Amino acid sequence: MNKEKLTISTLSSVFSSLLIVTTSLILSSCTEGRISQCQKIIVITKNMEEISQKSRQTQNLDEVLKVADAFETSAESIKKLNLADAKLTEYQAQLAEIYQGNAKSTRQFVSAFNKKDIPGVRLAQQEVQILGEQEQKLVAQINQYCQQEN
Repeated sequence: MNKEKLTISTLSSVFSSLLIVTTSLILSSCTEGRISQCQKIIVITKNMEEISQKSRQTQNLDEVLKVADAFETSAESIKKLNLADAKLTEYQAQLAEIYQGNAKSTRQFVSAFNKKDIPGVRLAQQEVQILGEQEQKLVAQINQYCQQEN
């Protein structure tokens, strides 16, 4: 009987240990690492970059407005990301703000252009240029951060 108790006790202990290890593995695989979170941001920024590049030389205002829509959609996509990393969350907010600003400035550009408001066109162009520079700097910071070792 003592052997039986020992065996049952040992089995119970082994099962408990396995359960703890399995639960830990499942939980750790559920939490997203920084690399995975970075990838989510990078996918959105690369997609926006492709859309923006394709439309740089267009003179079609409808195409320009589609770019504004894409900036708006990208801003919303960035905002919806569920990021646990504090630094990435900071970058997330900044990038969403830049994309929203780009959407707004692009629409202002089209509106000013349609009204033949040259000062308004120039102002909107300056805003887009400034936002573009901010975006480049921010994306460089995100890339640098995401390439760092843990």
